[in-house]
Amino acid sequence: MQSRQQIEDVYMNENDDVMYRCKPLSPDTPSSNSSQLQITTLTQNNEDIVKKKDKFKVIISVVVAFFFIVMLVLFGLQAHWAFGNNNQNIEFKEKIEHEIRTAEKNHLDTIQAVTEIWHNSMNEIQATRCTGSACYSHRPKYNIAMDKIVQITNHSKQCQQYIKYRCQNSALLYNVSPLYGYWSSRDGEKMQYWGGASSKRPGYCACGETGTCDDKQTKCNCDKNGPPMTQDEGYLTDKSKLPVTEMRFGDIDGTNEFGWHTLGMLQCTGSV
Repeated sequence: MQSRQQIEDVYMNENDDVMYRCKPLSPDTPSSNSSQLQITTLTQNNEDIVKKKDKFKVIISVVVAFFFIVMLVLFGLQAHWAFGNNNQNIEFKEKIEHEIRTAEKNHLDTIQAVTEIWHNSMNEIQATRCTGSACYSHRPKYNIAMDKIVQITNHSKQCQQYIKYRCQNSALLYNVSPLYGYWSSRDGEKMQYWGGASSKRPGYCACGETGTCDDKQTKCNCDKNGPPMTQDEGYLTDKSKLPVTEMRFGDIDGTNEFGWHTLGMLQCTGSV
């Protein structure tokens, strides 16, 4: 046996739950046996270590559980927020669509569709010289077939077409007899009134209905048949007769007799 030298041996019992440490005693240490060994029981230290490990495990478990609880709460709040916003978006969209449908229903009659049918001679054209009544003829060519135009006018609420005759020493309707000028309907009927005459009375222009003609004895400005230059104009509105298929003019054979005609597009309107 080595004296004065620190000798440390660790012995475990069969159950590995008690640890003994044997050390030589110092000369000054009291002893009750002759071997001068002090046996110190380390059972309490071992239990403290186990308790610390168990406490650490508990802390880790609590932290992990708390982490999962926090994640679940956050996920639930996010899901609730997203679902709530989605419901709000759906409600807002449904509200807007309802307002649009209501507006369309309330204002449907105010929404008008306009159809314009053009032809090849909408600019002013000078009538060529000829002798006699209705000796000059002009036929416009429309950009779609007549049967299609008839379908449009039949399904439209209203239609109109502008017509004008600018004249100098050239009579237009002149009390119908003789009929110096006229326009033909889509059926080829000779129409004996002019644009702007809403009454559609034979021999009348717009000024004849309002009593504003250059010559109060006539129903059209051009029927004065003299200088200065004047004109008769207005819209034709009988959609069952439109469009104009021909215009005829006469009394333009003299040196100072002139006539110019203008025919606008056919315009038809109706609710969408």
